[in-house]
Amino acid sequence: GFVQRFLFDERKREISAGYEFAFDATEGNRFDNIANGIRVGLKTPVIEKIKFETNFLFQDAFYHHYPSTDSPEVRHDLRYQYEFIFSRPLCSYVDLAIFYRRTDVNTLHDGVNGRFNFDRNIYGFELKFKY
Repeated sequence: GFVQRFLFDERKREISAGYEFAFDATEGNRFDNIANGIRVGLKTPVIEKIKFETNFLFQDAFYHHYPSTDSPEVRHDLRYQYEFIFSRPLCSYVDLAIFYRRTDVNTLHDGVNGRFNFDRNIYGFELKFKY
């Protein structure tokens, strides 16, 4: 994929937009999929050394080999992902970040009665090394 970033306010803030292409190949071909996605984001300082970042991803995935006796259509998933991050540098080469990521997947494939619909909440912290 690619991401285009627009820096402003003396490079303190950033707006980004991008496109992603994914091809998942699994053992067997049942869960192989081809996905296209778009991503948008915002990064800005909040107070002193603390930065806030938010990202949104929409992904459209087709599972062309998913077998179904109920429907001749291929499995089609719509994925929505929201991400919120606060980060602060600990030193010149290390940042500490806390994050929350929400993912919602809606399967448009009626043959499996929504078995692959799910939502997921992930939160935690990261140490980011940079050079």
